[in-house]
Amino acid sequence: MYTKISPLIFISFILLTIYGCQTKPLVYSLTTDKSELNFSSNEASESITISSTESWEVEEGDDSWLQVYPKSGKGGKNKINIDCKENSSSEARFSSLIIKSGDVTIEIEVTQKPRQIFTIATRLFEVFEFGDEIDISYYSNLTLTPVITGGKEWLTISTTKGVTETKFTIVVSPLNQDLERIGTINFNNEEGKSIDSLKIVQTTKKYSNRVILEKIYYSTDGNNWVNKNNWLSDKPLNEWYGVQMFGSDITGIYLQNNNLTGTIPKEIAKLDKIEEIYLWGNHLGGEIPSSIGALKSLRKLYLSNNIFSGQFPDSIFYLPNLTEVSVSNNFDLTFNIESAVEKLSSIELLALDNTFVNSPIPASIGNRKTLRFLSASGCRLSGDIPASIFSLVNLEYLSLNNNSLTGVFSRSIGELKNLTVLNLAGNNLTGRIPVELYSLKKLSALVLHQNQLTGSVPYAVTKLPNWGSFDPQTNITSQKNGVNLSIGGYVLGDILFDPSGNECGVVYLLTNESGSPISNQSGASLHGYGIKSSVNLTLWSRLYSDTPADDYNNGKENVESVLRYIQQNNLNQDDFPVFKWCVNQNSTEVLTWYIPSPSEALKISALSETINQSFKVIDNNLYIDNKIITSYDGNHSNSYTSVTITGSSVNSTEDKKSVCKAVLISRF
Repeated sequence: MYTKISPLIFISFILLTIYGCQTKPLVYSLTTDKSELNFSSNEASESITISSTESWEVEEGDDSWLQVYPKSGKGGKNKINIDCKENSSSEARFSSLIIKSGDVTIEIEVTQKPRQIFTIATRLFEVFEFGDEIDISYYSNLTLTPVITGGKEWLTISTTKGVTETKFTIVVSPLNQDLERIGTINFNNEEGKSIDSLKIVQTTKKYSNRVILEKIYYSTDGNNWVNKNNWLSDKPLNEWYGVQMFGSDITGIYLQNNNLTGTIPKEIAKLDKIEEIYLWGNHLGGEIPSSIGALKSLRKLYLSNNIFSGQFPDSIFYLPNLTEVSVSNNFDLTFNIESAVEKLSSIELLALDNTFVNSPIPASIGNRKTLRFLSASGCRLSGDIPASIFSLVNLEYLSLNNNSLTGVFSRSIGELKNLTVLNLAGNNLTGRIPVELYSLKKLSALVLHQNQLTGSVPYAVTKLPNWGSFDPQTNITSQKNGVNLSIGGYVLGDILFDPSGNECGVVYLLTNESGSPISNQSGASLHGYGIKSSVNLTLWSRLYSDTPADDYNNGKENVESVLRYIQQNNLNQDDFPVFKWCVNQNSTEVLTWYIPSPSEALKISALSETINQSFKVIDNNLYIDNKIITSYDGNHSNSYTSVTITGSSVNSTEDKKSVCKAVLISRF
């Protein structure tokens, strides 16, 4: 039996079936266990837990310093890893991660701290028993706090904050015990963690000096010293061999020729009051410590005859009180003479023999007026000896032998009046030995062999007070290429001596055209011509002349003719000092002085520079004028000739009615 279904019921059933088959709408849910990530400057990793109802993915920026994995996943609980590379810069860096699931988005901020910067020059400070204030600066991109962790009872801190620099002062209280104490300053960051520290050591000088001397002892093999009396003992330091003290300060160390080996410890620079260091004649090697440049009180440094190598420290040249430096015979030591001369403003002694200089002598050496001792033998010096060296009027010792010096042996050597030792042997100096050496009356050693000198040794040089001690045959006359200088006769510009051995004039002409010296002093009147010197003026002497007025009658006529000329023209004899002096000298019947002829004046004029230089050796107040009054040229009754000389030529011959009023030789 069939039941009839109502159409209304059927339609309702169809509608319910259609709506019941439709999909339910999606609901997205997304959460993370962290909302931000903070990394230190070091390489590190972090993880984030993601909870979602549906699938998700991560969008990361372009920052290469972050890596994320996995970058996507399905619904549920998942973990992603984030790797952060090291930040080596001084700036923080930032990024973000975007996590999406459907229409839900979460942004996670990522921050990495900058590299921690902390710069401080010194981490150890030493003060003595009297206390002190130590000013300290450091640079950092962190906020730090200096904290006393040791020595709170005797250290205090005051801080001044700058933009990038922090300054603070440590006040050290006086020490009331004879011992050492150590304080510590930590630098703590904002979390209170120490990132660095410094130490303050306080001790008595007595304690500190003992430690420094012990370092010197062990660094130089003190067990094998020749004399180590009282070293490392409990006796006062001034009783230790070679140690000099003033109060509590060490002012001198004298350990020369004591078989020291090894090296000089850098701690020697802590002897801040030391004035003299004598370590020459040992076997010390290595480099000379540059820390010696901190010894502001140092006056004398003697390190010669050791085996030091490397570069002599430029820092030592800045010591304000250093007057004596001796480093000779350290064959592998390089020395910058230009820097030394430029900076050592008070230098008195510079001994560089057999070190490696390898340069010219700087012209600036003339600025070192205090220099009295300069020895630089075998240093590979080159070039000419600078003229400025002859302005060092305090120089007593000059030794430049066995180098490659060139140029003419300067006549300015006569300016070094205080010189006692002159050694220029073994170079390539040229020219003659200058007669100006006769000015060096204090000279006790003269060594000139093995150069390129020519001619003869001036007779005047052989009259030096200490000539006999020079050993001239080996120390002076022997030159390079088999040349030997002669000794015993006059040369041009040489000084004349009277029979009593007193200076009386200058040689201006030799009879031998080759210019070789005359054989001996006794032959001067026969073979040489000289200008004689006197207290007043200098004239030509008949004894040294071959002019037409070389006999009594002609000389007398010349003088009488000048006198007539002066009287006839109502002139003053004072206008003719040569003539006036000549008349006075010839008041006796023996005519010794006269007015020279033009030909003789020309001969002398040609050597005027040489003669002037030679006169400086005798009397610094004399020189030859270039206007010379001459003798009669033919008519003794009323006529004269005067010549104006420039160089070696006659510019004019004046009218016989005129006469030159200039003196032959006058004073400055």
